[in-house]
Amino acid sequence: MSNREIARVLKEIAFFIRLTGANSSARAKQCQQATEALLSWPEQLITPAQIEVLASMSTIGRAVALLITALITTGRSTYCQQLRGGYPSSLAELGDVPRLSSKHIYFLYRDAGVRSLTDLRLAVHNTEQLLL
Repeated sequence: MSNREIARVLKEIAFFIRLTGANSSARAKQCQQATEALLSWPEQLITPAQIEVLASMSTIGRAVALLITALITTGRSTYCQQLRGGYPSSLAELGDVPRLSSKHIYFLYRDAGVRSLTDLRLAVHNTEQLLL
């Protein structure tokens, strides 16, 4: 698994922690910090030994280091799957929309069926058409 792929999964984990209120915001922040560290890592593929160095030098924490190691060795994260639950993974795309909080995303998903950026664009377009 490349650093970019690992970073994508960690970003998704951080998003679903915030969306579901699981664990704490500290874990989400650690995942976000690890994402940034991985994307700036000089090599394309990080090794388990380098993860240990990264964990000891930064604030990503031991649990996130273990998540990264699992991603490298198995290519997947059961923790991410558990957090996601019945939510579609495409919902995480909405986490990049400025000023759209996790609470807003949850209500858009629950009440308007918005599951992705495409759905959000369509909902905005339909709302605009109603207002005209």
